[in-house]
Amino acid sequence: MEEASFESLPAEAVLSIFADLKDARSIATLAPVCRRWQSLSRYVDSLHFTLAQQSDANAVAPMLRRAHSIKNLAIEIHQGCDIPEELLSSWIEIVKDSIQDLELWYVSTKELNLWNLVKNCSKLSALRVHGSIAFLLPMLNFDLTTLRECVLDDSSFKHPAVVSVLNHCPALDKLVVKNFQTAKVRLTNSNVNSVHLAVDRREGPETGPPFIMLETMNLKCLTLDGISCVLVAPELRELHLPSRCKDLIVVSLDNVEILTMGGSEWEFKEIHSIVELVPNISEVKIDVSVSDPEPVAWKTFFHGLSRLDTITFGGNMLECFCKEIDGDVLAKLKLVKATVFLEENGCFELLEALLVHCPGLKVLTVNCSRLLQDSEEWNLMELFEARHPQMYNDLKRLQASSSRLVITLQ
Repeated sequence: MEEASFESLPAEAVLSIFADLKDARSIATLAPVCRRWQSLSRYVDSLHFTLAQQSDANAVAPMLRRAHSIKNLAIEIHQGCDIPEELLSSWIEIVKDSIQDLELWYVSTKELNLWNLVKNCSKLSALRVHGSIAFLLPMLNFDLTTLRECVLDDSSFKHPAVVSVLNHCPALDKLVVKNFQTAKVRLTNSNVNSVHLAVDRREGPETGPPFIMLETMNLKCLTLDGISCVLVAPELRELHLPSRCKDLIVVSLDNVEILTMGGSEWEFKEIHSIVELVPNISEVKIDVSVSDPEPVAWKTFFHGLSRLDTITFGGNMLECFCKEIDGDVLAKLKLVKATVFLEENGCFELLEALLVHCPGLKVLTVNCSRLLQDSEEWNLMELFEARHPQMYNDLKRLQASSSRLVITLQ
């Protein structure tokens, strides 16, 4: 962009450019950009810094001091750039009265006290931490009264620290803890609406999956990734199981409307038992691989699911549904939307059955992306036709017979 054209851009456009920069330090590299920054910095509310070496840190503090209204701050600290805790803390201190959303990517072997960084942030509502981190996460011993979202991603957190987050964040609405390290723990919180807990897979299979008791009266959305659970959540609306859940003990899941299941090494009976727990679901995604594939008994599997209108099939479980299709059961499901993640075997029997027996079906999406996972081609449809000509022709034939069928490769 020429200097004159950049100088003539309206302030709103320039502020948008500043907010979208992956590394805000690039503002200082061009004179016209720097001049506009100096005149508009007080209006900037979002900045993103990417630090790859120690010298990169020099520009951060001056830019933060000039920007008086920062609400969203993201800092990526890459391996080889060991920023001391004191320096990182001093940056956050500059924006403590305005910062609402803080996101950190930190790759380091040095321990860092997360709570020391944010203890003075009076308006902080979202805290997200990513990276290969040696965060020192002690018990939170003071209240973060404004914090609504807390994401602790890709770090190993012991359960006492997680419990302290629930206890000292009264406004907490969403909690995500990945690589959760614990044996048995009880988590309670009356306010949190969304919880995502993922197992620490680095611990090795010999330790077994963590087992928690989760009790929360207002929980609406729960994701359990490799964690067994005793669950008391009468208001739960969404249950997501991205990997095998060996044990799920519940008081009631009658209010659950959305169920998703993914991953591998499931046993068929585990899947069936979980579906039985949620009789009132309107949407289900069963995209799993089972260790013991067998034909699905349609009448038993879908018994009582009178509200189900959206379904997704995938994984080798798809074959189980294709073996003994019951058209009468399909018709009673009253499906409106269906998605099938197509595998190598095609499973066209199910596609045809959905189109024939579900007159209320408005759209049937056939997702073929898994057949081209290793491709970087732009024209995926041509590639699909070249690699799988028979499957391509069969799909096109079905599509010609019904406008409800949509083929996607994304």
